[in-house]
Amino acid sequence: MTVYSDRFTGDELLTDADTLLEGGRHGEAVFEVQAVRLEQSDEFDLVRRIGLEEIHMDKKDFQAYFRAYEKNVRDSLREEGKDGNAFRLRAEGCVKELLSYFDDLQFYVTGKGKQEYEAGKAMVVTSRYHGDAPDPVFSFWKDGLRS
Repeated sequence: MTVYSDRFTGDELLTDADTLLEGGRHGEAVFEVQAVRLEQSDEFDLVRRIGLEEIHMDKKDFQAYFRAYEKNVRDSLREEGKDGNAFRLRAEGCVKELLSYFDDLQFYVTGKGKQEYEAGKAMVVTSRYHGDAPDPVFSFWKDGLRS
């Protein structure tokens, strides 16, 4: 089984057993995962399994966070001998789209991530309901993960 962890905190975020959605508009930049509501609960499988905690971000907070996060991911990729600018290019259109429906988003971090995300040293996971779907789709930055 492949496990994907946060590049900076090491927290496990995904596995290849999760329901990854194919063909999303920003498939090069993010993994999209269909969440499933737990029976007799308002909680979702991913939130419980990963230990995600919801946080509040306004648009200004998110933009400041993402600038720092993007720089940290780029630097980390360069240290590994990879093209750090590729993340910026892949994420650019995705971030613009996120900002266009910002009020529909929810934001989550792990326990460790709660102390680190403001410095851009942890992934902020977003979720959003698509259309009339009963459960949200969670998005994870691919370059912010290690397998």
